[in-house]
Amino acid sequence: MFSIMIDNPMKTGSDYDRIQELKSFDDTKAGVKGLVDEGVTKIPRIFIHPPSSDMKSSVLGSNYRIPVIDFTGVQNDTTRRSSIVEEVRRASETGGFFQLVNHGIDVRVLDEMIGSVRKFYEQPKEVKSKYYTRDFSLKVRYNSNFDLYQSPAANWRDSMSCTMAPEPPSPEELPLTLFEDFSSLRTDLTYTTMENPLASVNDFPPLPATSPTVAS
Repeated sequence: MFSIMIDNPMKTGSDYDRIQELKSFDDTKAGVKGLVDEGVTKIPRIFIHPPSSDMKSSVLGSNYRIPVIDFTGVQNDTTRRSSIVEEVRRASETGGFFQLVNHGIDVRVLDEMIGSVRKFYEQPKEVKSKYYTRDFSLKVRYNSNFDLYQSPAANWRDSMSCTMAPEPPSPEELPLTLFEDFSSLRTDLTYTTMENPLASVNDFPPLPATSPTVAS
């Protein structure tokens, strides 16, 4: 069972040791998915933003629409590429989300990738935990919240990240469920758009209840 405090996530004062709770959660190497699998019924306080948090002010309005960015010409038209870079920059700064179209990655590859990622996250903790790390020098990293110990509140998500260039991970470094699909992402597009391509996929397990937490 997890040793983090899940009975009363709003404990305060001397009864609450945030660093210890973060460490207890991190040491399980099971992430948020592990909490859900254990049957957590209340959100641990490490995921709850304090009243002083400015998260509410940064939430996008209901009229917000995710920008669609067309990658046509990014590889052979310098003027078009500059325009695309500006669109990506603007979308990243204002909303943090954007959809790419005409990116050159086959839909079949994307569908297979999603399926493989689901298989990875659905594996037993014992299988996934050997990839759990906060060593960012490694090419393959599975963890929950890269900034777990720095952010005011953790996000309700787990992540698997792979550094794909200049040299991709070896077959021995990658989980078997992800090797073929991550390798297929090494297209000309990735080398055109990024000097240090990073493939990162998140898992957002279901929340036990409506709570003041964020998954991003």
